[in-house]
Amino acid sequence: MPGLCNHRNTPRRVSLPTLWIVMLFVAGSSILPACRRASKASSISSGQNDQQVQVATQDVPDQPVAELCVTPGPPPVEPQHRQKRFKRFKHTAKTPAQPQLITVVFHVINNGDSPAKGNVSEQQIVEQVQVLNDAFRPLFEFKLDPKIDRYTKLDWYKMEPKSDEETAAMATYGVKDKAVLNVYTAGISVLGWAVPPWEALSASPYRDGVVIHFSTLPHGTHFSHDQGKTLIHEFAHWLGLYHIYEGCFDPGDYVLDTPPEEAEPSSSCPFDRDSCTNDNLGDLADNFMDSIPDTCATHFTTGQFERMWTKFNACRRPGLGPCSPY
Repeated sequence: MPGLCNHRNTPRRVSLPTLWIVMLFVAGSSILPACRRASKASSISSGQNDQQVQVATQDVPDQPVAELCVTPGPPPVEPQHRQKRFKRFKHTAKTPAQPQLITVVFHVINNGDSPAKGNVSEQQIVEQVQVLNDAFRPLFEFKLDPKIDRYTKLDWYKMEPKSDEETAAMATYGVKDKAVLNVYTAGISVLGWAVPPWEALSASPYRDGVVIHFSTLPHGTHFSHDQGKTLIHEFAHWLGLYHIYEGCFDPGDYVLDTPPEEAEPSSSCPFDRDSCTNDNLGDLADNFMDSIPDTCATHFTTGQFERMWTKFNACRRPGLGPCSPY
């Protein structure tokens, strides 16, 4: 009938909101699988990156937190005894006709098989002993014990001076001979320390030797102490030397020919530095007993050699004492 609406022949109108819903449904049916594929690929890529970061982190060498030696300095002395002790020491100094042979035993304490975790190579150890020979001849000569001990122990790897871990390592594996140098390499928080001879004589339980950060060996990964000279420094402590920076007034380091130096280490080569203005003497710029970079450290003084030889005979040879820190 005219005037009536024919629903079968008239196109049906679709509202705008309904059209948007349909379009989103169709688009979503193709977008969602693609998103899932992209998400999965992203997850795989992220996992691969995490693995790469983990591997890279494992290859980063452990480094000491502080660029210091923590071997203790001399005990306080009453002012009236200072010059007396100086003179007595000077008259007892003697040098040997032949180099004194020192056996060196290495104990490599690591946190894994990687060199970055302290597992230093035998070649580094051989070169380290040669560095000692170059520095201490003709006073001492060093021979490496062919048996190099290796231990994987995290608590020992992070040991501190006079800690239970240090005591356990030294008491368990140290060669208990006061004339044998036990060297422990580990991932410690500092460059190193040594047990002075007068402490080793009275230690109970047994405590003796030198502990150094593994990165300080020749060809090591330390940025300024990588030529093996940290062990030169610590072996000298093991014999009885002090740091040269023991203050501006007597007795200082108990060596007559080292100029007084303020009570703090040098962080760089101290050329043209005079930290003790009361003596008009410059600081030693290249002495092994400062904490300067390896490139600067080149020598001991005659007085330091004399003190080392005197203390070795008094403290590390049976019956030749007395052994004292002065």
